[in-house]
Amino acid sequence: MRFLKSKIISAGLLAFGAVVTVGCTYSEPPPRRVVEREVITEPAPPPYVEREVVVTEGPPPPPRVEVVAVRPYPSAVWYRGCWAHTHHGYYWVRGHWH
Repeated sequence: MRFLKSKIISAGLLAFGAVVTVGCTYSEPPPRRVVEREVITEPAPPPYVEREVVVTEGPPPPPRVEVVAVRPYPSAVWYRGCWAHTHHGYYWVRGHWH
């Protein structure tokens, strides 16, 4: 046990000695260079605004009259039909229970 302690202590002293002998060196950082220059700024261009033009055929046709079928279950809710629009024109979306 005593032999092991002396080995550990001597290994620690050896490591400490290596660090002390190598040591740390410190050197002054190089002096800073100060450079002056003239900067010419121009006003920023106006922001780009993207515009979208939508041309429609006018208002949709009046709603169609639909026959409402019997409620399929007690909590069902009826959604009326309506006109939807694509680039081809208006089309009717049928009403349905949901």
